[in-house]
Amino acid sequence: MTLSAVKRPTLDDVQVHHRAMYYGNPGKGKSTAIAAAAKLGKVVYLDADNGLKAAALRRHGIPTKNIEPYPALSYAEMLDMHQELLLRLADGEPIFAVAWDTTTKSQEGFLDEVMPRSLAKTERKAMRTGADNERSDFEVYLEDRGEVVEMMKKLLRLYHGLPCHLLLGAHSRRDKDEDGAIQVNPALSPSVNASFAGWMDWIIYCQTESFENDPDLIEWEGEEFMGLTRPTGRFTAKDRFGVLPKRMINPGFDRVLGYLDGKIIKGKDSLQLAAIARRRNIAKVADPVVDEPDTDAPEEADA
Repeated sequence: MTLSAVKRPTLDDVQVHHRAMYYGNPGKGKSTAIAAAAKLGKVVYLDADNGLKAAALRRHGIPTKNIEPYPALSYAEMLDMHQELLLRLADGEPIFAVAWDTTTKSQEGFLDEVMPRSLAKTERKAMRTGADNERSDFEVYLEDRGEVVEMMKKLLRLYHGLPCHLLLGAHSRRDKDEDGAIQVNPALSPSVNASFAGWMDWIIYCQTESFENDPDLIEWEGEEFMGLTRPTGRFTAKDRFGVLPKRMINPGFDRVLGYLDGKIIKGKDSLQLAAIARRRNIAKVADPVVDEPDTDAPEEADA
């Protein structure tokens, strides 16, 4: 049989698994948005921040029985976990998604692993040459950061290849672009950001906005959770499919897939419509004399 005679699968035959990154400052809803995937199936949750709390997730209607948590893992343990996940998925275990939250904390932990080896190497060199070792225990060499970068890149490549959804969390940080302008990005090394950004279907910047005395937000003490899904001002974001509202209310992964699958329709999403009404009500009672708007501040939520 010739190669041309073999029936090859088309793109319609390929099972699609999505990749999403949620980033932002602490307390802005990243972990909740990631854990919301548990509404759709089992989530293996690599909890590098050790911040996952069942009671808090249940308040958001997230079935914690579908979350299999693991505490902060070392680099070697992350490699072992990848192999374990491959075997479990190959055996047909219905793992809907793997979550790694946060990659920022893992990157910091890997540096802690690298530093003792680097310090010992410096000490051995000083003893061999007879020179004084003037390096402090907290002095990080460029080669140490380079090793951590390669560790992160390898893990991201491996986990990207898993046949299930992959959800990443990260803190945020401010960087300067080539023109010196401030850009808000996931808090990872620039080369790591550059490597994984192309693999992500969504990069969502998480933030909150306060609306005191709003009856719809009493349970959350007036806090509205929102995610930027497309580049806005200085904030990095991405929506490969162009299906999400630019400013998405409660951007949990279940809702993200709802928009992609057509189960949630733009212009008919009750959460988005409530957010628009909330802002319009504020505008009606606002003083007509206002300051120039902050170009980095979120605008009215999209329908």
